[in-house]
Amino acid sequence: MDPLPEAEALVDRERLVGSGPVEYSCDASGTPNPTITWYYNGAVIQSGNGSVVVGSDGTLTIPAPQVSHSGIYQCFAANRFGEDSRAWILEVAESGTATRTLG
Repeated sequence: MDPLPEAEALVDRERLVGSGPVEYSCDASGTPNPTITWYYNGAVIQSGNGSVVVGSDGTLTIPAPQVSHSGIYQCFAANRFGEDSRAWILEVAESGTATRTLG
């Protein structure tokens, strides 16, 4: 088993219509288990503010996307041997339409 962390993003380019939730999955594996950290526009996301939720499984959820949620979301999976990352660009239109792109 490879000790380096490896993050696997399951989201491809997708257009969401309406104001439904946005969810990014940061499936990561490695030995030892990697720690997952989420960033929004370069700043660590603090879960619990209600606007963005980071689950214990590494999933990031935006329950009600707003224009202010537009930006770059990054998932970093790291252990003592290294790190891997994935990035998404989220664009939320005023109409509630969200487009997300795997980077």
